[in-house]
Amino acid sequence: MPSTMELVFVALRERFNIETPLTPETTLKDIGLDSLDQISFLFTLEEKSGVKIPDEDLDKYNLENLGQFADHIERLRGR
Repeated sequence: MPSTMELVFVALRERFNIETPLTPETTLKDIGLDSLDQISFLFTLEEKSGVKIPDEDLDKYNLENLGQFADHIERLRGR
């Protein structure tokens, strides 16, 4: 089973065909995602993780980099 961080990387690469190296510090802005792309990324993460991520969590939890997304999924899973 992949780690949550790997799951975030896979979701992003599959959804947006990202070829550049990704790290936990990579932000969505670094890879050029606009606000609609970010919502689309949330849907893909939900599919991959099986966890519902409310759209408002982007702002509420200041989710900017990929590490924060992985941490948030873990938090929602109750780990």
